[in-house]
Amino acid sequence: YDAAIASADQLFESEDYEAAKAEYENAAGLKPDESYPQERISETNIKIAAIAEELAQRQKQYDDLVSAGDFQFDADNYQKAKASYKEALALFPEENYPQGKIDEIENILAAEYEKARQEYNKLVKEADRNFEQKAYDNAISYYMSAAKILPEETYPEEQIKAIRKTIEENVVVNVVKTREDIANNVLKKFNYEPVPRVGRKESYIVVKARNLSDRDFRLFLNYGKDGQKNGGFVINIPEENGVRDYIVKVGGQYKWVSENNNWISLQPEGGDVEVSFIQISQE
Repeated sequence: YDAAIASADQLFESEDYEAAKAEYENAAGLKPDESYPQERISETNIKIAAIAEELAQRQKQYDDLVSAGDFQFDADNYQKAKASYKEALALFPEENYPQGKIDEIENILAAEYEKARQEYNKLVKEADRNFEQKAYDNAISYYMSAAKILPEETYPEEQIKAIRKTIEENVVVNVVKTREDIANNVLKKFNYEPVPRVGRKESYIVVKARNLSDRDFRLFLNYGKDGQKNGGFVINIPEENGVRDYIVKVGGQYKWVSENNNWISLQPEGGDVEVSFIQISQE
């Protein structure tokens, strides 16, 4: 009896409650009148029930996390799926399923990254080519597209900043320097002194603007001399709240180079726009 009790107590302290219960029951069989084994059997039953309840809760949490992971995986939300599988694996590290899905996601993400990297490199190459040719409007467009594919890459934003710096350093005319709000379909005309003929082929019009509407729309930019329109462009204004610089290479148009243009007009179609400034730059 004493040996059974000593063994049972040791097993109880080591939290091996099932084995401890068996030893207490053995001791109780040896001395049925002793109360200690029965008291300890009650204690072990409480411990066993608590462990079973905790295990059931963990199992439910595990099942819910795996289900959430499977749902996100099927929806191609791989990062969210991976997070759910990792939480499930932390609950039951010996389970193979979550780790298998995590490995599968890693392979998918690696393949997607490689595809994105190739597209990014292609866009950056085209952007750099336009940059070298001083086609800054096209260069910025390609750099922005590249940045959307791999947002963690800093090179596109650095190049865009370099372009803006170059253009700012070569401003020849500030057409507008104060804020102007232009309503949908309203034509706003701004007069200025003609820019020097030398350098007109390398001219850019820079418009700093902010979308005041909740949708994409077009902004018509035209230029001319006195009562005559000589050319123009269409600027796509995306649905976003921030201020953006829109850079238009105008030097490639014949009548910009050949005529002493002295006005620029803006007319939004489909939304309202806030214009902070309009500048003409010649590199």
